[in-house]
Amino acid sequence: MVVFCILDAFFTLHHLGRGAIEGNPLMRAALSQGTFFFYSLKTGMTALGVIFLALHQQLPLSWHGLNALTVAYAALLGYHVSLCWHA
Repeated sequence: MVVFCILDAFFTLHHLGRGAIEGNPLMRAALSQGTFFFYSLKTGMTALGVIFLALHQQLPLSWHGLNALTVAYAALLGYHVSLCWHA
Protein backbone atom coordinates (compact mmCIF):
# COMPACT_ATOMS: atom_id res chain seq x y z
CA MET A 1 0.00 0.00 0.00
CA VAL A 2 2.77 2.44 0.87
CA VAL A 3 4.49 1.50 -2.42
CA PHE A 4 1.27 2.49 -4.21
CA CYS A 5 1.38 5.81 -2.36
CA ILE A 6 4.97 6.45 -3.41
CA LEU A 7 4.08 5.64 -7.03
CA ASP A 8 1.08 7.99 -6.78
CA ALA A 9 3.36 10.77 -5.54
CA PHE A 10 5.85 10.10 -8.33
CA PHE A 11 3.15 10.20 -11.00
CA THR A 12 1.60 13.29 -9.43
CA LEU A 13 4.90 15.15 -9.65
CA HIS A 14 5.32 13.93 -13.23
CA HIS A 15 1.90 15.30 -14.21
CA LEU A 16 2.49 18.55 -12.34
CA GLY A 17 5.69 18.99 -14.32
CA ARG A 18 3.61 18.74 -17.47
CA GLY A 19 1.16 21.46 -16.39
CA ALA A 20 -1.40 19.62 -14.25
CA ILE A 21 -2.74 21.13 -11.02
CA GLU A 22 -2.89 19.28 -7.69
CA GLY A 23 -6.56 18.89 -6.78
CA ASN A 24 -6.08 18.09 -3.10
CA PRO A 25 -5.68 21.36 -1.14
CA LEU A 26 -3.60 19.68 1.60
CA MET A 27 -1.18 18.17 -0.91
CA ARG A 28 -1.09 21.46 -2.84
CA ALA A 29 0.02 23.20 0.38
CA ALA A 30 2.57 20.43 1.01
CA LEU A 31 3.98 20.94 -2.48
CA SER A 32 4.52 24.61 -1.72
CA GLN A 33 6.93 23.46 1.02
CA GLY A 34 8.98 21.38 -1.40
CA THR A 35 9.10 17.92 -2.94
CA PHE A 36 10.63 16.22 0.10
CA PHE A 37 7.92 17.59 2.39
CA PHE A 38 5.25 16.49 -0.13
CA TYR A 39 6.63 12.93 -0.27
CA SER A 40 7.07 12.78 3.51
CA LEU A 41 3.58 13.99 4.31
CA LYS A 42 1.90 11.84 1.68
CA THR A 43 3.70 8.61 2.58
CA GLY A 44 3.61 9.34 6.31
CA MET A 45 -0.15 9.83 6.38
CA THR A 46 -0.70 6.70 4.31
CA ALA A 47 1.70 4.65 6.44
CA LEU A 48 -0.04 5.71 9.66
CA GLY A 49 -3.43 4.78 8.24
CA VAL A 50 -2.19 1.42 6.98
CA ILE A 51 -0.50 0.66 10.32
CA PHE A 52 -3.71 1.51 12.17
CA LEU A 53 -5.80 -0.71 9.90
CA ALA A 54 -3.23 -3.52 10.02
CA LEU A 55 -3.15 -3.44 13.82
CA HIS A 56 -6.92 -3.84 13.82
CA GLN A 57 -7.14 -6.28 10.92
CA GLN A 58 -9.01 -8.81 13.04
CA LEU A 59 -12.00 -6.47 12.80
CA PRO A 60 -13.97 -6.97 9.58
CA LEU A 61 -14.27 -3.23 8.95
CA SER A 62 -10.49 -2.76 9.05
CA TRP A 63 -9.93 -5.73 6.75
CA HIS A 64 -12.46 -4.32 4.28
CA GLY A 65 -10.80 -0.92 4.59
CA LEU A 66 -7.39 -2.35 3.67
CA ASN A 67 -8.91 -4.12 0.68
CA ALA A 68 -10.81 -1.02 -0.42
CA LEU A 69 -7.65 1.11 -0.19
CA THR A 70 -5.74 -1.42 -2.27
CA VAL A 71 -8.42 -1.35 -4.97
CA ALA A 72 -8.63 2.46 -4.85
CA TYR A 73 -4.87 2.90 -5.18
CA ALA A 74 -4.74 0.36 -8.03
CA ALA A 75 -7.46 2.32 -9.85
CA LEU A 76 -5.65 5.60 -9.18
CA LEU A 77 -2.41 4.20 -10.57
CA GLY A 78 -4.31 2.96 -13.62
CA TYR A 79 -5.60 6.50 -14.08
CA HIS A 80 -2.07 7.92 -13.78
CA VAL A 81 -0.79 5.47 -16.38
CA SER A 82 -3.66 6.33 -18.73
CA LEU A 83 -2.78 10.02 -18.40
CA CYS A 84 0.81 9.23 -19.35
CA TRP A 85 -0.35 7.08 -22.25
CA HIS A 86 -2.62 9.79 -23.68
CA ALA A 87 -0.35 12.75 -23.05
